[in-house]
Amino acid sequence: MKLFFCFLVSLCLFFRAVAQDNVLPAGLPVGTVVPGLRLEPVAGGPGKGVSLGDLQGKLVVIDFWATWCGPCMHEAPHMVALNQKYADKGLQIIGVSLDQEKNAMIQVARASGFTWPQYFDGGGWDNKLAKAWGIQGIPRTFLISPDGVVLW
Repeated sequence: MKLFFCFLVSLCLFFRAVAQDNVLPAGLPVGTVVPGLRLEPVAGGPGKGVSLGDLQGKLVVIDFWATWCGPCMHEAPHMVALNQKYADKGLQIIGVSLDQEKNAMIQVARASGFTWPQYFDGGGWDNKLAKAWGIQGIPRTFLISPDGVVLW
């Protein structure tokens, strides 16, 4: 397992070095230090409140998704497997839902096995985090280093 994490971090650092000054298609540059981010999960949803500051030392996956997005739901089992395999080894997933119907999102998140925090503001494509991070399409996943830098 340590070997896998070393490989994953090395791979991320390689992509970071290659794309140091490039802007990702979603608009958030690789190498950006993610500002203090505090997310309160949707009431009744899985997970609990989380702050990136609290997650220093962990790899963080931020996944922008929606229940109505076919590709998002296709990747859902893979995200669940990733979480099951690596959550206890320091990986933290944070979901950001672009849904507009809270109850539908909660139902799908639970049925899909999402146990990680889900951020929801009901704004759909006008979701505050999606706009701040330059999201233009979903699914969109970011990998944040243990020191809070966007790796991918």
